[in-house]
Amino acid sequence: MKFKVLFLAFVGVVVLASLLLVLLPFWMLGWEYAVSFWSSYWYLLAGFLLLLVLLVVFYTRNRLFFSYLEEEQWDALYELLSNRIFKLRRVSRGDVQLYLTLAAMRGDWEAIRRLDVFLEEVNPAVHRTFLLELGLPLILSNEGEAIRDHYANAVGRLKGADREWSQWFHGYGLILCNEYEEAERVFLSLLDGGRNPAVRLLSFHALSEFFPKDEERRTLLEEKREAFLRAVPRSALRRYLDGHREELVVLIMNKLIADAVERVYV
Repeated sequence: MKFKVLFLAFVGVVVLASLLLVLLPFWMLGWEYAVSFWSSYWYLLAGFLLLLVLLVVFYTRNRLFFSYLEEEQWDALYELLSNRIFKLRRVSRGDVQLYLTLAAMRGDWEAIRRLDVFLEEVNPAVHRTFLLELGLPLILSNEGEAIRDHYANAVGRLKGADREWSQWFHGYGLILCNEYEEAERVFLSLLDGGRNPAVRLLSFHALSEFFPKDEERRTLLEEKREAFLRAVPRSALRRYLDGHREELVVLIMNKLIADAVERVYV
């Protein structure tokens, strides 16, 4: 109901603005000058009318979507998005993001695998955008070589936080493939030069969990830990997690992040 009310209110504003646009010249300039004005600037009114038509078409096409979303009918919304993406091939970033979230909520990891293959074929640009999330089923099933290769590809194609998460998962895949030397380089690089607090935390956690602990390494790790704590105090990490708690990768990694916090912030 809220979406419908908001839509009708917005349409009302557009209609009112259109009427004012039409009538104001008559009130201020008189009939003769108003006719002359509109003969020169008719495209302004045409633009408002076109906007109104587009709004009506948009709402009509998405009425069920807004209804399911407002009423929290997640199963119906999931089926609607599945039909849009796979059958109608109406692929948008917003629909894909929501579909990924709903699939994860349902534990339908096979649907995400299917989406990965489908997007790579149908819309490579959108596929590239979601390379990080599309690899999560591989993480949950510990498919070492697949994780390593998928995220090696993602690292070369993503930027910012998504790239750093992909680097971490690539390092994890290297560990599963027993490529410890390369994995260590990945985690050290992220710990020392990364900008994402959660990824830096998990990189330290990986270095302290998956690699031999001789005296030299213990000393190095303690130095790295102290440097990390100076750079990322617990309050800063908490702010980051609070601001990104709805991101799918943070939700999936939440337990490991919590374990790492208990180990590092002591």
